[in-house]
Amino acid sequence: MPDLSNDSLEKLAMSCTFAMVNGKITPTSGESEGGNRLTLARGFIVDSKYKIIGAIGAGGMGAVYKVHHMLLAKDMALKTFATDNFSPDSFSNNAWQRFQREAQSIAKLRHKNIIEVFDFGIADGQMPYYTMELLQGENLAERLERERTLLQKEALAIFLQVADGLAHAHRLQIVHRDVKPANLFLSSSKTSPGVKIVDFGIAKLASDTSGEEQFLTGVGTIFGSPLYMSPEQSLGQIVDQRSDIYSFGCSLFQALTGRPPFIGSNPFLTLMCHQNEPAPQLKQFITDRPISQRLESMMARLLSKNPGKRYQSFEEVIVDLNLCQAALSAMPEEKSAATNSASPLYSNSVKLSGETTISPVSIWQEKNWIVLASLAAVFLFIAAFAGLGAFYLSRPATVQATGSVPAAEAARAQHPVTGLVPDQVREEPATDVQKPFRPQPYFRRMASPGLREKTFYFPDTKCGADLKLDGEAKTIPCYGKVIVPARLNVQLVCREGVTPEFIRRFRPDDLSSVTFAYRDSGWTLEHMEAVSHLTSLKMLSVTDTPLDERWMNHIDNLPNLNELCLTATTVSGRVLAKSRCLKQLRRVTLTGMEDVMEAVRALKPPYKLRYINVGNNHLSDADMAEIARITSLEEVFTDVNRIGPTGVEALSKLPTLYRLSLAKIDLDWKIIEPISHCKRLAFLRISIKNWSDADRDSLAKAVPKGCKIEAADGLYSP
Repeated sequence: MPDLSNDSLEKLAMSCTFAMVNGKITPTSGESEGGNRLTLARGFIVDSKYKIIGAIGAGGMGAVYKVHHMLLAKDMALKTFATDNFSPDSFSNNAWQRFQREAQSIAKLRHKNIIEVFDFGIADGQMPYYTMELLQGENLAERLERERTLLQKEALAIFLQVADGLAHAHRLQIVHRDVKPANLFLSSSKTSPGVKIVDFGIAKLASDTSGEEQFLTGVGTIFGSPLYMSPEQSLGQIVDQRSDIYSFGCSLFQALTGRPPFIGSNPFLTLMCHQNEPAPQLKQFITDRPISQRLESMMARLLSKNPGKRYQSFEEVIVDLNLCQAALSAMPEEKSAATNSASPLYSNSVKLSGETTISPVSIWQEKNWIVLASLAAVFLFIAAFAGLGAFYLSRPATVQATGSVPAAEAARAQHPVTGLVPDQVREEPATDVQKPFRPQPYFRRMASPGLREKTFYFPDTKCGADLKLDGEAKTIPCYGKVIVPARLNVQLVCREGVTPEFIRRFRPDDLSSVTFAYRDSGWTLEHMEAVSHLTSLKMLSVTDTPLDERWMNHIDNLPNLNELCLTATTVSGRVLAKSRCLKQLRRVTLTGMEDVMEAVRALKPPYKLRYINVGNNHLSDADMAEIARITSLEEVFTDVNRIGPTGVEALSKLPTLYRLSLAKIDLDWKIIEPISHCKRLAFLRISIKNWSDADRDSLAKAVPKGCKIEAADGLYSP
């Protein structure tokens, strides 16, 4: 087992860009401790506005300075980058655009647990920088170096804040790529206390200035901190939020045990541990206090080699962190972190009960020496065919397009640093890692018993949509974090500006109804296609929108739809009559519809329809007789139509009719008698503005006892 000094291990924790040199993995020049880096002296002016007060610290990719904004008279922190990585020759216009887009994305992050970025630029055409809030306190790595470990209670509280901040960033499709204790700042500022995630997105900013716009920085190079890199990140594959979840797990493991889960004697062996060694258990390194099985299970899932078997979002992580806190409260009080027997920070072995010593490095070196010997042979092979390997790795699109190399072989191309093919990583199929990440739904059902609330995590920019709960008149904007009772149905009201992609991010059973409200809001077939995956939808309402048969095809794919409201749309009754959904509806609103009676006539027994609204369709008494054929009807709204006593008499034959609306129709006292034949009527809306008091009294006596009469405003003259 190698003798690792703290200095060596601290270098493994630094952010570096690695390159293959003579068959060995090494940090590239300018991007490791001791590399070429521009040092800014006190008093130096950056970009004509930031005056250097002093250095705060330096890392693998640059340095941080305390600066004074000369125009705003405000102190800030300024981050610079290693100059070799951003030379004037390599920093092209395209690179500047990438840097600008990434910095703008990071600047959009507004969260209590993410450091705030104020400004960015390139000073003197060769020194990229950005400014951020100036924090007081220390980072978690410094805290662990002093105290070795944290109490479980404190660690869970800290990492709950980290998870909340990362969840916010992931909802904006921004991945950190370098989550580690050194980038988790424990702020002691009175104005901004708590955990602050720093260097957010710096891996993306610093890793690619001239190559493809992806995480792979080029043939033979990968970026990250070896002690915390996910297996797919160490293979140079494109990463998504699940890589952050793995790095989060490594950091939490270290906070609890005093050491990262995987340590090798050099960067290469450390990466090999991430890729091949099974994740250690907490109880291997914590022997002086109990560890709940829930915490062990959570850690195993965080550190899974296969991204598909990890948590898929930090919202899921937060739920289990809360459950771990609850489990901890039922356990004996922990000892102080200062008195526990945890191993020193970065220690590469831990004494267990008896005299046994366990070390991931020793496991790798002693049990897998045959694999190492084989890999040495592989490296010799790579050296002989380096040119050919670089050619294929630099042309993935060409290989796929021409078919000169089968897709299966292309997927197995060796990584230029590790020499491994993806399927050599245990339990991690290459196809799983290479899948493009799909945005997570706004609500994820958590595996916790007795869930009483649903939490939706919407974008932090207003999107023009609201939620409405059953029985509630008030709407809730789809903005930020929204918590609703799980027992209530959730309705989505789409106003102007809602995109199809916004709708797609709801789970199939998240919503009970969707309303496309407001005229001229640009609802398209793509909006309806997005709705069609909501298989639990019970109600759909569309207003003033051009519809056709293609819309109806998507509506037919909603198996649980029982209410359809089409108001002033262009779809005709003839098209609706062909729809499969018509026979399953219990409530239907078809106002301002051409040939609406074609749809009514398409209804066949046994009837399910309970409510029908056919207002503003120029219907006649004969049409009312057709409607009365649907004997299951309980509510009929036929406002703004051309009907009289004969039509009402036909409707009175409905055996269970209890609500009738005859608004905006010019009726007189002759309607009273047919209304009196509606023996179950409980609600009547009618236009009686020009009626005499005697006629109104007669109407009140004609309806069943307890029937409510609502006088509609306005009249309609046929």
